[in-house]
Amino acid sequence: MLTRKLFRTAWSYKAQFISMIIMITLGMGIFLGFNMEWYTIEYDTSKFFSDTNYADFRLYDQNGFTADDLDKIAGIDGVNAAARFLSVNLDLKGKTNKSLALDVSENFSVSTFVVMSGEKYDENGDGFWLSDKFAAVNNYKLGDELTLSYQGMDISGKIVGLIKAGEHMICVADKNQMMPDYNTFGYAYMSPEKLRTVIREKLKMSGLPENLITENAIDEAENKVYAQVNILSDMDKESLEDAVKNALGRTIMVTPKTDHVVYKEAMGESEEGKTMGSVLPVLFLAIAILTMVTTMHRIATKEKIQIGTLKALGFKNRRILRHYTSYGLFIGIVGTALGAGLGYLVCKAVMSENGMMGTYFDMPDWTAATPFFCYPVMLGTIILLTLISFLSVHRQLRGYSRRNSPSLHTKENAQARLGAHKAMG
Repeated sequence: MLTRKLFRTAWSYKAQFISMIIMITLGMGIFLGFNMEWYTIEYDTSKFFSDTNYADFRLYDQNGFTADDLDKIAGIDGVNAAARFLSVNLDLKGKTNKSLALDVSENFSVSTFVVMSGEKYDENGDGFWLSDKFAAVNNYKLGDELTLSYQGMDISGKIVGLIKAGEHMICVADKNQMMPDYNTFGYAYMSPEKLRTVIREKLKMSGLPENLITENAIDEAENKVYAQVNILSDMDKESLEDAVKNALGRTIMVTPKTDHVVYKEAMGESEEGKTMGSVLPVLFLAIAILTMVTTMHRIATKEKIQIGTLKALGFKNRRILRHYTSYGLFIGIVGTALGAGLGYLVCKAVMSENGMMGTYFDMPDWTAATPFFCYPVMLGTIILLTLISFLSVHRQLRGYSRRNSPSLHTKENAQARLGAHKAMG
């Protein structure tokens, strides 16, 4: 009998029930959406940085680094990997206002990329691994010829792979460019062996006699080109600076990844989202819960006669409490479930390839991730809403217990019982 009454009561108060579910859905959806957004940024970017061996530190020396320098740096206790690295912006030949950041990582265990299609990386390869977004916007495909202009000479090769690189997750030409524009700027990698070929050609163009263009001459020119070393290390900046100074016998510039534009901006977006997620969504959720308190109190007050009738019919307090408490449990479960769906949509509207951050970040994986603390909050909200229903009805029952229970044999109660039976089917 109470089961049918549950649905009839819900239908009678459908406006209140729907409004409570909507409020819980909005409160939970905004709470989850905002917190999922910043956590997804941390989760997806951290995974991408790990997959592409994003450098923890970058060492700079305008005079360049020799192979011996690299060995000394790699030999420092606490340095997990090191690579001489080159990144230079070059113009695309025959294309107006189009350029690429051309990168070379001498050791492909540091500052690498993920191949989306085409050939895997080959340190002796003769082609280019090009940004897949730049290729899509500018109608490049695998096998196409790519020519870059470098100090009066051409660097040509086929596009052998389309990639995404952690070093260029936020692909901007310099600090003056605020947002990526793949129509005008992208990035590409080439192998260390191809770089040596380019250096050889450059030496020839300089007028140096053929007999003087030896491997040693190329090595010397290469040392000047590699003005950057990227390393993987868990050391702090001060300790690394001291260790590098002792190893090389000179002071060089050391910058942590927190100062690199890609990492700095990514973590900045995460922190901004975390701040928003700790204030605004909590207010929405609190308002939703307060709405539940006032609405359930009103419903319980309006149901006072029904509660009295159920007691007159002999229903135990425990059963009446269980009946009315189920309303709060139902609203909590439905509202939280819908809120979880809404939160996912809010998160994906921001953190997805086609979302707002898709125009800023260039990553292969956009998995939505949820902070662990959100699960206890969802469960706690359901329990709290159930408790609100319980306390609202318990208050009414306590009021009845203070008065003498009406006799079950009066004419009025007989009519009440008859009316209750009709109402409940």
